[in-house]
Parts: sequence; C-alpha cells; structure tokens
Amino acid sequence: MRIKIFLLLTSLLMLSSVPVYSKTIKMAIDERNWYPFTYVDNNNIPSGMHVELVKKALSSLGYSTSIDYLPRKRCLFSIDQGAIDAMISISYNQDVAKGMDFPENSEKPGESQWRIMQVDQVVVTMKSDYEFDGKIESLPEPVRIPSGESMTAYISASGKMIDEAKTDEQNFGKMRRDMNGCVITTTMVAEKIATMPEYAGKINIHAIPLASLSYHLAFSKKTGISSEEKKAIWEEIKKWRENYVFMLQLYSQY
Repeated sequence: MRIKIFLLLTSLLMLSSVPVYSKTIKMAIDERNWYPFTYVDNNNIPSGMHVELVKKALSSLGYSTSIDYLPRKRCLFSIDQGAIDAMISISYNQDVAKGMDFPENSEKPGESQWRIMQVDQVVVTMKSDYEFDGKIESLPEPVRIPSGESMTAYISASGKMIDEAKTDEQNFGKMRRDMNGCVITTTMVAEKIATMPEYAGKINIHAIPLASLSYHLAFSKKTGISSEEKKAIWEEIKKWRENYVFMLQLYSQY
C-alpha cells in the first residue's frame, strides 16, 4: 500500500509543469503613487495593477509575499544590499542593472516578453501651439520627470535640463505654476490629471509617445532566490499577463 501511494505521489509531481516553491519573497514598490500601476491605498497597503499581477503569479507558484513601499533611492539601496528580494515595476537601465537581475534581453528595445506590462511615456504641456514631433531635442524645458525614472538618463544625454520630483502631481503642479516646460508621464496618469478641475482644458497630452517601456519584476543580485526560480517567476508573470480573462478582471478594478 505504501509503495502504491509513493508511486502515485511521484507521478503527480512529474506531471506538474511548473516548479512550486514555499518561501516568502520580500518586495518593494516606489512610493511615487503611480496610479493605477503601483500606489498605496487608503489603508496604507501597496496596491495597483502591477502589484496584483505579480502577487497572482507568485501565489500560483506557492510563494507568500511581503510588499513595502519606500522612497526610490532607499528602495534601490535596499535592493543593492540584499535587504529586499525584488522591486515591482522598474524598467531596465544600466545603472540599476548593476545591482539587479532583469529577464533576458530586457536591455533591448521593444516589448520584453517577461514584462509585467508595457507602459507608454507621453509628453504633457500647458495649452499652446507647441506639438511634440517625436524628437527629444524639441522638448520644452525644463523636462519634468519623477525621480529615478529610467528615462532620465536618456533625456539628460540629449543635453536637456531635467527637473525631478517625487510624484507626478508635484511635476504637474510646478508646470502649472511656472507655465513652462513639460511633464513626462504615462498616458493613464496624464488622462487622470486632465480630469481635475485645475487642469481640465488647460493641458495638452501629445499624441506621439516619447517612449514605450517594459516594466519588470527585477531581483536583487544578493537575493537567495535561485536563477531557476527567477526564470519560473518571470514565465508565470508572462502566463498571467497573457490570460485574457484575468487581465480583463484586473483592468475592471481600475
């Protein structure tokens, strides 16, 4: 009888196509308040579409999770020190990749197949005759962008004057106050800001995107999570991102 039970359990394990792990993964999000992707809700709980997708993938693999929210610099420092296993929603750049592992080919242009989501970065200005033509050289200065964004190095390399702030709301407030420059943000953030009374009918969300970036779950190089586990997690994120029913339900919450 014991032999039969052993053989049955062995067969079930062999049929499993996905490795299942049982450990807690410590993660963090930037405290940027990047609704609807990553933000902290009214109960001080990290939330958002990217957070929920990552949690779904990890729970499917048998992991438990803990998620903290930290200022961008502290988050990256904690990753570098190995105090946190992974960061939710970060796009590849050479600087952050020194202390973090990204999926294969994340450095290449275009959509990464192991992304959490692809997010457009758009140019927003106060109402004027200016129209963004896709050329970074034409961006009105200062170029306002959230602190630590991957796009910052790309824009700085063109010689443009950068003005960083902790949140998108702060960047929009400075543009409205000074009536100059532009804000680089996502389409969804820009459209949300455009509905606010102080901005309604007063800003332009330019049609040509500045860039389209893949945002990932990236792991600390000092984490105890193995390369095999990382690949399985990225593959599971891809599976759920391509699950039409799940994503439809996820979008409907926001």
